[in-house]
Amino acid sequence: MKLGQTSLVYYGTTVVATVIGFLSTVYFARVLGAERYGIYTLAIAVVLWLKIGGQFGITTAVTKRLSEGDDRGAFVVAGAVMLAIPIAALSAAIFLFREHLNAYVGVQAASLIALLFFASLFFEYAIAVLNGYRLVHVSGFVSLGRKLGQALLQIGLVAVGYGLAGMFVGYAVAGLCAGAITFVLFSVNYGVPRRRHFASVFDFAKFSWFGSLRARSFSNADILVLGAFVPSGLVGIYSVAWSIAKLLDIFGSSIRATLFPEMSKLSAEGETGAITDLVNVSIAYTGLFLIPGLCGSVLLGDRILRIYGEEFAAGATVMWILVAAVLVYSYQRQLVNALNAIDRPDLSFRTNIVFVASNIVLNVVLISLYGWIGAAVATALSAAIGFALAAHYLNAELPLTIPGREIAYQWLSAGVMSAVVYAGLRLETSRGPLLNEYVSLAVLVAVGAGVYFLCLFVQSSRFRSTVRRNVPLDASGIPL
Repeated sequence: MKLGQTSLVYYGTTVVATVIGFLSTVYFARVLGAERYGIYTLAIAVVLWLKIGGQFGITTAVTKRLSEGDDRGAFVVAGAVMLAIPIAALSAAIFLFREHLNAYVGVQAASLIALLFFASLFFEYAIAVLNGYRLVHVSGFVSLGRKLGQALLQIGLVAVGYGLAGMFVGYAVAGLCAGAITFVLFSVNYGVPRRRHFASVFDFAKFSWFGSLRARSFSNADILVLGAFVPSGLVGIYSVAWSIAKLLDIFGSSIRATLFPEMSKLSAEGETGAITDLVNVSIAYTGLFLIPGLCGSVLLGDRILRIYGEEFAAGATVMWILVAAVLVYSYQRQLVNALNAIDRPDLSFRTNIVFVASNIVLNVVLISLYGWIGAAVATALSAAIGFALAAHYLNAELPLTIPGREIAYQWLSAGVMSAVVYAGLRLETSRGPLLNEYVSLAVLVAVGAGVYFLCLFVQSSRFRSTVRRNVPLDASGIPL
């Protein structure tokens, strides 16, 4: 399967999973309210931070070693054995500090957090193994199945009155089942690892674990710090705004997941030129959805958030700042992804140290001064710092070229889109609402997206070639 088609398959499954997540989040926000939903997101943030210590970069290291093609069975078992130690240690820590943990989250949830921690790590390891086998498109379907199962379980349990407990149980059961199905149904090899296999995984993991800390710092450091400064209701609104911002990065995530094993293989073969080309491609298309998404969030942010309930519209300003942060961070992740693929985890480690440190410090300072606006700004600033450092390191290893023309085309197309959407808003204001609020929002989004992609298709020959190469249709619309 072509790389572009693999990206599209992965992206398609991720889009469906994201839509499921979006609809379920709307339901939970409306049924539970901002305060109780804020408690849930705070507990999940704790789980995801614990997972960093639990995996210690092992999942990334296993993907890297499996993608190289040698002794796959031994590396699968070595990674699982190495994961067992931090899982046991952190589970014990949760038990010892359960009272403090319960007080921070706001409910008696320590035992459930321990279960969520194990389920989340188990599922992530299963996905890491599939990606290492270069089955990225398969991992997309597995992730989709997990997301669908989680949504159905959680909605069912909340509907029958289990509330927050139902949310936690649904999250855990879905992760455990999806991980187990992966190892049972797919052709994963198992072998007896030797000392060199453990050493090889550790050598990569000791640097790459900070990449997970980077990702978690970007996604949840602000939420954790907000939990100490603002009420749960504001945490809930902020989390919803975050979820919308991250939704726009799913195409960039698809590119990263697809290209990492390919670049890793090319690195092992010494194909530096081919790696440079793939890095250029990844940068060219990272902003494909994020750039118009940023423009759209400025114009329509309050309307989008009102879908979750009137109280959530207060987060409109926070949302577009977070989308801007995600845009810069997504470019950064493409560069760090390339550093890991060419077996320079030490350089990605240095980048991540600076990013995480700046993110945490800026969040503490700016949240204490400006509240949740400060959290969003801190996240954006730290992403810019990380991007600059990653570009510096990668440029020293590869002849890095930025596809400025393609990025400019995306911004120009987004500008035309914004003008059309703004005109629609002015028309609606002058003549009064012509449609239901949600229908009107859907029309504006659809028209805006259509204008954006049409403009981009007309301007960019590279985009046209990519579309024709990966969605091959003749003039009659029949697949070639």
